[in-house]
Amino acid sequence: MKVKQEAAAPETVVKGIRFQGNVEGHYHPNGGGFVANTAKVAETAFVGKDAMVFGNAEVAGNARIEGTANVYDTARVFGNAKVYGNAHVSGNAMVYDSAQVYDDAVVNGNAQIYSQARIYGRATVYDDALVCEKASVYGEADVFGHAGIVGTAEVFGKARISGTAQVSEGYYFSHSIASLLQAKTYEKTMYELAEELEKMNKEGK
Repeated sequence: MKVKQEAAAPETVVKGIRFQGNVEGHYHPNGGGFVANTAKVAETAFVGKDAMVFGNAEVAGNARIEGTANVYDTARVFGNAKVYGNAHVSGNAMVYDSAQVYDDAVVNGNAQIYSQARIYGRATVYDDALVCEKASVYGEADVFGHAGIVGTAEVFGKARISGTAQVSEGYYFSHSIASLLQAKTYEKTMYELAEELEKMNKEGK
């Protein structure tokens, strides 16, 4: 059955991403969610009744789009990945394996979220950043540029990880600590980072 559905609103801006207008599509048989005719959703995938997939997005495998989540542009969600809550995945972003994006999190650009990674809260991952393995990004943290969050690392609070930083372990939660990570690889605990930060402050860096 062909239906028309508003793409969230006539005009909506989410963290700098703008989309608008009525979109022609259908209700997905597995979950009843809206799928634009331009998008591709596998029969095995799940799209909940309040979720939407539009643009040229693709949802494949056993992926699940639930809650009021939106997947659009040319984004891809596949494998056993889940996007739910009020999360948005857009641009050329990919979410796959058993990764999860939820709450009000936003993933866009060419970002890749995979393995068992978690993006949630009001976190944003974009540009060419990647988050994988058992890493988590949450709170109001931003990960962008060519940054990589891997291993068991947790990035949260108002942390901003960018450039070519590679974070593999520990906890990163403030602007000042995040500044230590530019173009470096850290495998330190939160306490070791705090000590290094204190030393830098004493030296006036």
